[in-house]
Amino acid sequence: MTAIHRLSTKGRTTETKRPAVVTRREFLSLLGIGGAVTVLPSALTRSPAEARAVKPVVRRATVGGTTVPVAQGRAAAGPRALVVIELQGGNDGFSMLVPSGDGRFRQLRDHVWLNPKDMLRIDDRYSMAAGLGPVASQLAFVEGVGVTNPDFSHSAMLTRWWHGDPDGAGNIYTGFLGRCCDHFNGTAAIIGASIGGGSTPALNSAQAATVALPDLDSLHALTKDDDARMRPTFSALTDGGNDVGGLETADPGLMAASRAGLSAGLNLVGGLGGLSGKTGGYPQNSRLGSSLSLVGELLGLNSGIRVFHVPWGSFDTHTGQAWSHPDQMRQLGAALAAFRSDLARRGLTERVLVATTSEFGRRPGANASGTDHGAASTALLLGPVRPGRHGAPVDFNQLDRTGNVAATVSMTDYYSSLARWLGIPPAEVLGGSGSPLASLAIAAGR
Repeated sequence: MTAIHRLSTKGRTTETKRPAVVTRREFLSLLGIGGAVTVLPSALTRSPAEARAVKPVVRRATVGGTTVPVAQGRAAAGPRALVVIELQGGNDGFSMLVPSGDGRFRQLRDHVWLNPKDMLRIDDRYSMAAGLGPVASQLAFVEGVGVTNPDFSHSAMLTRWWHGDPDGAGNIYTGFLGRCCDHFNGTAAIIGASIGGGSTPALNSAQAATVALPDLDSLHALTKDDDARMRPTFSALTDGGNDVGGLETADPGLMAASRAGLSAGLNLVGGLGGLSGKTGGYPQNSRLGSSLSLVGELLGLNSGIRVFHVPWGSFDTHTGQAWSHPDQMRQLGAALAAFRSDLARRGLTERVLVATTSEFGRRPGANASGTDHGAASTALLLGPVRPGRHGAPVDFNQLDRTGNVAATVSMTDYYSSLARWLGIPPAEVLGGSGSPLASLAIAAGR
């Protein structure tokens, strides 16, 4: 099901009355595109102070006699989009961009040293995971990404990355991606989407509506016409059941926001109902390929969505790393190549940037057959950026008492670079800290 998890709690949304029971076709027609979703206002997780401060800006239009949220001209005209792939579990960046010419690193990784066939030589100092070969010439690697005082707990570091909070100080109720969505609030009914993994705190926002979509196969039940029980239910949810003098006259802000969000979700999902989810060229039986295929479809629809979150993988490689990580790199490379080709067919290659995040990296030193939770790692970018190595290499001769290397590029500098791509002043979404990496040659977007 679809969850909208950031909506305003102040202000009322006035809905035009319509019959409590309509056919699915009529109902979808009223919404302009059609569909069906379940919504959850993200304001439920906001602090009272944040909730009081929020004032929604949702542009609306009349379609078939019904007022609905719609994408605005700026979104449909082709602005930039950001696709963040979250490599779940703590990706070993040293096996993605391999310091194969560093003797100390080779010594530290003796137990899990990669098979030569799993490495693609770049130069005398570096190799990359061979699985990334299909997009090798287009990739930018940012070395040494991390935070000054890392925590090696999955949950703690995920929270920091989701919220853009490098120190884990807390009291941040919105996510970094959600704040990016807030910058574009009002340009479309829905600004951000998490694909294939459920709702995420990374997209928690103060104003903008965001959604979580599983995959098109899971949405089929919501776009069929044969479930008569759902017709009056959706109609009632969006207009209060036509209860004149009841919900419509004493409607709390949260309920109004929920109905506005439901209308937006119905509009979006209905548009997906006619899509196959089987865009040519994507690898078969690939969860990441399926997710990126849906991202491509949404971009092709000019849906107005600017920020995509795609969780994927199982990178907590305490054991079996020598075979499991290369396999995941092959899946990543194949999915990225297919996505890049899809964007090219749609004329979108210069408008979409793909970036990876992960809660942490892995230690330079191996255990028996894998690596344990680390600090600094390597991030990957694909799109209109300068390919090659960026950031600063870590020093494998300078390990701390936990056996880790210090980060050389801060989380906020990396996130600042992503914000710059979207045309957002980094201070607006990162509290004044962070500077974009100039070497990436990312021109400020709009």
